[in-house]
Amino acid sequence: MPMLAGKVEMSIENIEKQENPMVAAESAPSPRLLSTHLTYDFMPESVKQGKCKVVVILRNPKSVVTSLHVLNDVPEYYKVVPTIDQTIDAMLTDAQDQLIYGSWFNHVSKWWLNKDKLKGNIHFIFYEDMKKNMGEVIKGLAKFLNKSIPDDHIDKMAEHLQFEQMLKNPKTGKAFENIKVTDETMDLMETDAYKASHMRKGVIDDWKTKMTAAQSKRIDAFYGPRLEKIGLKFQYE
Repeated sequence: MPMLAGKVEMSIENIEKQENPMVAAESAPSPRLLSTHLTYDFMPESVKQGKCKVVVILRNPKSVVTSLHVLNDVPEYYKVVPTIDQTIDAMLTDAQDQLIYGSWFNHVSKWWLNKDKLKGNIHFIFYEDMKKNMGEVIKGLAKFLNKSIPDDHIDKMAEHLQFEQMLKNPKTGKAFENIKVTDETMDLMETDAYKASHMRKGVIDDWKTKMTAAQSKRIDAFYGPRLEKIGLKFQYE
């Protein structure tokens, strides 16, 4: 989401204060588990050539809009807090410069359209499937990773990974409270917004509480044809 009426606090000076995560990543013993928000274009060539296993987690665009809107509802971060319409405007574009990680569709479609180049070493997980049947998602991931997991272990894992259980876990449910803010110009941890739970409702269709029918139709009209063209379908409830 662009800074609508304020200044960007993530200056070069502040970024240079951060530790380079690649140093730790490169020195970690194999097999390594790394996570990123970056899109396909920014992956190392070895990833694009299918030399490692990649798991891509996708979520429907209406829920993504809702999540981004709630995340940006921090008065201390914007002189004018973005409205849901402004968030939708930033999402419904093919331009890459409206959102920090590029547009949602470009991000998702790049992984989807290049999946064959990874030679079977890419696995897609949909958030909505995790909500509806976590056990089956775990089985699919285990198969992709060539792991054999007993059914009773899968049941325990599925229970442990339920949203309600993660909400109780301070390492996940209170993630914002555990963040170390390094920006000397602004301490978001002192705001009410970031004292709230990092995890909210954990449902598929919470977008219905944040956007109107007209806004929902805007998203359908923009993304519908694009998703259909590449053969990608999402669940919205």
